[in-house]
Amino acid sequence: MTDSKDRTTCLAIRRDVVAVDGSTTTHLMLLGITDQIWAGQQALRVPESEKRRSGLNPKRPAFVVVSEYNYDVLPHSWHYAPGSKTYGVFSPRFCSEIVMALKTLATAGGLAKIDRTQAERQP
Repeated sequence: MTDSKDRTTCLAIRRDVVAVDGSTTTHLMLLGITDQIWAGQQALRVPESEKRRSGLNPKRPAFVVVSEYNYDVLPHSWHYAPGSKTYGVFSPRFCSEIVMALKTLATAGGLAKIDRTQAERQP
């Protein structure tokens, strides 16, 4: 059974790789945005100013999960739609905080990769 619930995500890294034949594959690092943290997860609280800037609900808590990320590839992704609605963006300063948290966890071996390229495809 597949969980088809739409989830708010933060596109952390997008890297285009051009093959010898000229085709482009885009590698994605997607971070979850949630209103509650599970036991064992590490996340950054989204400040009020960033919630407004990014279009998140100002009445609910918001966290960017930095202890795990979803890895996916375009143009073959069933989990990420490049043309989908963008609610807003985080400031460069908050993005830097996210990157530093990711680097710290990756260095310590605490960053989990969830490979969505092999996930069950939905029709």
